[in-house]
Amino acid sequence: MSTNILLNSINDVKTFVNTVSKCSCDVDLVSGRYIVDAKSIMGIFSLDLSKPIEIRVSDGADKEKLLEKIGKDQQELGEAVHDISGNMQIITESSANVSYEAKEVMDSISNLQVTTDRFNV
Repeated sequence: MSTNILLNSINDVKTFVNTVSKCSCDVDLVSGRYIVDAKSIMGIFSLDLSKPIEIRVSDGADKEKLLEKIGKDQQELGEAVHDISGNMQIITESSANVSYEAKEVMDSISNLQVTTDRFNV
């Protein structure tokens, strides 16, 4: 059986390797024409981690438990990315408001300078 996984950070890779290392069955990762042992952190870093990677798990007593754990980890990762994206949108909107307010202040200063220049003539 195979499924896909996305490993976005060093911590994701570390967590993944720790999870699969506890499994007695063989686990491989496939990216294009490359196949590496999923228990090898060095092997994983040799893959293109910007794209989803296929996981192939051989039959074993804890296969289903492993796939369930990986699915749960990926779901938590997706929720974390969604939370970060939401926070970035709030920050972007706040930044836009600050920029607009700063522009208004700069316009006011320019208008004030023009007014004071008239009196210095």
